Amino acid sequence: MDTQLAPGKMIRVAAGGIGSDPIAQELAARGVSPGVLIPVLLPRGLELAVILCRILRLGAGYVALDERWPDERVRRICSVLDAPVVVTDQPWRVERGWCPPELYALDSATLRVPAPFGSVAPDAVFAAFFTSGSTGEPKGVATTYRAVRALLAPGAMPLRLDSATVMTVAAPPPWDAFALELWGPLCNGGSCLLPAGEQLSPGQVREGVARDGLNTVWLTSSLFNLFVEEDVGAFTGLSQVATGGERLSVDHVREFLRAHPGIRLFNGYGPVENCIFSTMHAVTPDDCDLSTGIPIGTGVAGTGVHVLDGDRRCGPGEIGEICLTGDRLSPGYLGDPESTRRAFGWIDVAGRPTRCYRTGDLGWQDERGRFHYHGRLDRQVKILGHRIEPAEIERCLAEHPGVDQCAVIGLTRPGDAGTELVACYRSRGHVADDELRAYLRNRLPAYLVPARWLRLDQVPLLDNGKIDLAMVRSKAESAMRRHTVAASIEGSSAGRPSAGGPAEQIMTELPALVREATGVEVASLDDSLVDAGADSLALLRLCLRAAHRFGGDVAVADLLARPTTRTLAELLDQGATPCQPTGPAGSAERPLTPTQAAFLVTEAVEPANRQAWHCTLVWRVTGTVDAAALRRAIGWVHRRHPALHARYPTEPPFEQARTDPPTEPEFHLLRCPDDPIAAARLDAVLNDPFDLDRGPAWRAALVTGAEPDRALFGLAVHHVAFDGWSEHIVARDLTAAYRSEVAGTPRETRWYADPLPWPITAPVDGARLRSRRRDLAAELLGTPPFRLPAPVGRGDDSTGVVVQQLDVDQTRRCHTVAAAWHSTPFVVGLAGYAAAARQLTGADDVPIAVPVAQRGVASQHAVGCLLNLLCLRMRMSSGDRSAALVDAARNALHRGLRTQAVPFPEAVGLLRSRADLGRPVVPYLFAVQQNEPPVLDLPGCRAELSRPAPHRAGFEFQLELRLPAGSPGEVVALYRRSAVDREAITRFVAGFVAFVTGATDDASQAGP
Repeated sequence: MDTQLAPGKMIRVAAGGIGSDPIAQELAARGVSPGVLIPVLLPRGLELAVILCRILRLGAGYVALDERWPDERVRRICSVLDAPVVVTDQPWRVERGWCPPELYALDSATLRVPAPFGSVAPDAVFAAFFTSGSTGEPKGVATTYRAVRALLAPGAMPLRLDSATVMTVAAPPPWDAFALELWGPLCNGGSCLLPAGEQLSPGQVREGVARDGLNTVWLTSSLFNLFVEEDVGAFTGLSQVATGGERLSVDHVREFLRAHPGIRLFNGYGPVENCIFSTMHAVTPDDCDLSTGIPIGTGVAGTGVHVLDGDRRCGPGEIGEICLTGDRLSPGYLGDPESTRRAFGWIDVAGRPTRCYRTGDLGWQDERGRFHYHGRLDRQVKILGHRIEPAEIERCLAEHPGVDQCAVIGLTRPGDAGTELVACYRSRGHVADDELRAYLRNRLPAYLVPARWLRLDQVPLLDNGKIDLAMVRSKAESAMRRHTVAASIEGSSAGRPSAGGPAEQIMTELPALVREATGVEVASLDDSLVDAGADSLALLRLCLRAAHRFGGDVAVADLLARPTTRTLAELLDQGATPCQPTGPAGSAERPLTPTQAAFLVTEAVEPANRQAWHCTLVWRVTGTVDAAALRRAIGWVHRRHPALHARYPTEPPFEQARTDPPTEPEFHLLRCPDDPIAAARLDAVLNDPFDLDRGPAWRAALVTGAEPDRALFGLAVHHVAFDGWSEHIVARDLTAAYRSEVAGTPRETRWYADPLPWPITAPVDGARLRSRRRDLAAELLGTPPFRLPAPVGRGDDSTGVVVQQLDVDQTRRCHTVAAAWHSTPFVVGLAGYAAAARQLTGADDVPIAVPVAQRGVASQHAVGCLLNLLCLRMRMSSGDRSAALVDAARNALHRGLRTQAVPFPEAVGLLRSRADLGRPVVPYLFAVQQNEPPVLDLPGCRAELSRPAPHRAGFEFQLELRLPAGSPGEVVALYRRSAVDREAITRFVAGFVAFVTGATDDASQAGP
């Protein structure tokens, strides 16, 4: 199957030999053979995957090196391995370096991934992963083919890896987690997505879900916390998230589960000495109430987990050392038999001597058999997923001629769940922190360079002459508290902007934001944030908060190139310039998406459809509304979002939208003492057809009556400028602007860099687009006609509505049933749609249109129509039960996402027959809405939301499953009375609800 690793780069998983593969043949000629470990020094990307696949196919093992490591560390590891060749794009850095000339000529690649890893001996070394060593030298942990096979086998762990899996490969290549992300999906027929940059960002996850069908991610617990803090909505669309590497934060887990009850969250634990994961736990809300924290779970893939006090087995609740047994244990450390002897020993298991690994981790087992992490026996710490031995840093630092004594400790940052390294030292003469930092950076990986430095007059010692680490820690904690207080008092004076340069507002506000997001203090705008102690995760947090505050989208890689406050200000200024509230002086054009063009074409062809694409929201307001302040707030929202005041074509060609300086918005103030008549008048105003060519594409109206504290407020936006995600943005911005107006502090309008928000799309070349067209044609051509029962007699062309409210238990079941199927409410809903259609009509081949959101970081706060419509084909067999239907839905969605580069009208043409020419472009649509609810929070008022149905439905039948966060859900069916029978719709909805809530006979037994 096709496996996407990067935009425009494809991998095809297939069995077979190396054939005429020139790269594999050259590797073999250079000595790559079974039993040999080959160092690979390449950046994370398609080329690295190409090389690793060839090495494994030849029966050898690999050692992935980090291109950011200092030359000295790379050379030391290569000397330990003594390999016949080092594959690298930087051959000058190492001896025996070789760069395959074919490597960068790859526009696409066919990778023969071993299945699983060919016929290599189980005990052969698959890979080695180098970690920090307590002796001062990096330790190479060997992992066997047997260990990898066992962990990645179907059902070996709760994390599901199969042909439907689409997973990011975002861990650093030297980590064992990188092996999980790459080989886990590929060896099970799934797909991988390699995002750019050092750290995976929320925006990349959003793009991966929308563009590539991403459904699985692994995040270190620190990165997981950052996602939850900065953009918890970025997880939307995923089906499973695995995290670990450090102790989980209960508060962050609780917030994640509240926002995404349908996504399965796993806490994974395991040292690299036992190949990636040793235990795993499916986290539940109840776990957040445990006083001892989130469990690490139970053993996976044949791993035995034992809690021992020496050689004595501990009872339930008793703390001891976690020891691991099983076939996945490492054979030991490369070239270090003494360390291997100390870490790997023998224990008695069921009367038999059994080899084990003593982890150095403290833990205990509860009465339910779950294990819990309690801490460390030694000084080892974990930061951003890296296992760090402070002794390695101390040994290197002590070699500097200006250092007399030193100690390195890990401290928790104030107000943050993360940990950072602090170097405490006594110097000989005068030596600057910057000099020591640069000294280490030339010798150690960046994650081993301390973030903070503390010079001591005397390093406290114990009676035996060793350093008193407890006293050093106390001094460091006191110094950190003083630094934090000083930074908060000092304000923003340290980074005052100079004359000229980026926009004054950005330069004025940015220094305080830098301190808040990174926790570091710099003396000037040009000081390095990295030298001051900011790691890549802190810089990612800074970029996200700056993008949210100032608009635009700053890549971490751009900031890392020159990590200063001034650089960030310049990047922000290039991406989003503050404008005056009067709007831009010029105008801009933007091509319409195929989905937007489809909306406009249907209106032009069928004028009666001019009301079909109205997106309408109405609030019944209790409290006194300041109409003048509301008018000004509407004007602010109108100017802020170009999609609202753009002009859209009403005649062919439907190619461009135009933004001119915005005129006044359309706001109607109506007075009507009769409540029923008030609702009718508001409905008439909101459903009046838009003149899109002249603009604007939206309007708002306030209806007041005899009682001053009762009103109706509504707005209508044409779908060409709006989508479900936009609802909460409009409500949020309108609330903020109204509050500012009432308080007498009008808000300045800030524009987005893009005059019209644009959906994220993958770059597709001509050959690939032709291939996708062929794939889509093969998928959709020959789809038999499908119709729901028509009404008896000729019904009118108005919109019928069938609504079924879901109670709290049914809403919860929508999520738990999806989780039990290792899926999402969308996929299960798609299966439920097909099941209801089959039950009603007997059809086993059903075409369905589904909307897919396409938003990245830069557009997550913009109003616009940022979605794509996919044409899916659900094929079923008569005997299919729920499990088969869910699998069919998952595969149909996967095929649809693979071909979404093909314009929507082309897909429609493949489905349409001559008999269908009088019907809508796509007759039936299914959607799941899990967006934030549009809350209108006006001071002194309470606003209750409703969504009136359109006067004429855009589709013959449209089914929506609405699952707002924290509220009961509902199923809403809109249909054209002239096309579909109401009784049929009622039965359809009942069958659908039964399926998605697990009320059908076999869905209630959901599970693999």
